[in-house]
Amino acid sequence: MTGDLRPYRLRASFVSLLLWAGEDLPYVAEQAGHSVATLTRHYAGVIRELRGQRRVPAEEAIRRARATVYGTHWGRKAQ
Repeated sequence: MTGDLRPYRLRASFVSLLLWAGEDLPYVAEQAGHSVATLTRHYAGVIRELRGQRRVPAEEAIRRARATVYGTHWGRKAQ
């Protein structure tokens, strides 16, 4: 993992993964420690981006991201 690892950035990644996985807003808000209103205000861009998109389970999204960075063998850079 690289980049800015402040706790709120990690929470934002977690919340985005839940939204992409198709979890409902009340559940995601609870996990983030937000009200639904606060969640929708802070993640409006992610929610808007999801319209009409196929939902992706978190494990699949993480696997794809790792493959993008490391290739098919996690832990090794793509050649």
